[in-house]
Amino acid sequence: MHLNHFNDLDSAHGKLSFLLGRRFYDEQHPLCYTEYDENLNCFTRTTRINLRPPFDNLHFLGSCNGVLCFLAYLDICSMQPAYICNFITREYTILPKYEGYGFLNGFGYIPSTNEYKIVRICKDEGDPNYGIVQVYTLGSVIVCRNGKKMDYDDLMSFDQPGEFANGAIHWVNYKETIVAFDLIDEDFRQLPSPPCNMQLFVMLHVVSGFLCACYRHSEGSDIWVLKKNESNHDVIWSKEFSNINGKPIIFTNTGGLLCFVYRDRKVYLYASKASSSKILVNEEQNFEIGVPHKNTLVSLKALGETDTKLMDTAEIESYSEETENNDH
Repeated sequence: MHLNHFNDLDSAHGKLSFLLGRRFYDEQHPLCYTEYDENLNCFTRTTRINLRPPFDNLHFLGSCNGVLCFLAYLDICSMQPAYICNFITREYTILPKYEGYGFLNGFGYIPSTNEYKIVRICKDEGDPNYGIVQVYTLGSVIVCRNGKKMDYDDLMSFDQPGEFANGAIHWVNYKETIVAFDLIDEDFRQLPSPPCNMQLFVMLHVVSGFLCACYRHSEGSDIWVLKKNESNHDVIWSKEFSNINGKPIIFTNTGGLLCFVYRDRKVYLYASKASSSKILVNEEQNFEIGVPHKNTLVSLKALGETDTKLMDTAEIESYSEETENNDH
């Protein structure tokens, strides 16, 4: 499997764009939009995004086509999707409040219908063995719909974010089975797991639009990448990276992988099928997430969100940084 040209970006200049931040957002730890120049092997530009939502401790859920979605505590029991924004158009909107105790969330975009959907699975008070699916489409007059039930045996964690790829939101259950909720059909399906013989802890990540299963072991993590065959029905897993000691951020145009290592707060570039790496940059602030992101002019108001508001101009603070290229 070749990872070249994974990214929808300025390939001619070798630039990759993504967001860096902490999963729990606050004013002391803002999100940053940054670009990595593969030709220069360094970060070339950073834009600090100082959001001022009417919530404390926002939890980052996802970025789709330039639109960001955040969770917030609207009651003392659980977080739920609450805040949508596009910092390029400076628009934001507060989502309708969901009913029930929610424990799984996801955010995705359907290009064919130009729909942004927020999915939440909440506890079924009438039957503790099931969760109820709630779906909200941006611009819809209906607060939530679907009502489909999901067996608790298909779920694993009460705090795992849904990973959006291939038109579906994915979670992994305690049996390490991957469960997908298709945003077009609004129905569940199961995906075959990677052919990994070891009983290891697995986490799902979406890297440059590809669903990845990361299996942790004593020497690091092995990263399996999901592809579809030409018929688009069967799925094929390919182990592309071994012994990765970090959180995957984004694939490079030449098939490498940028990873952030919590231990020393450095970003490394890994070569495919190898474990060698070199330090790219030492971040001054610790971050927990690195999400591919492209700036767009998508308007929330044009999507039908009638209660769209504009951010204060002070919320977007831009600055540039020159980063030395450190090779090791």
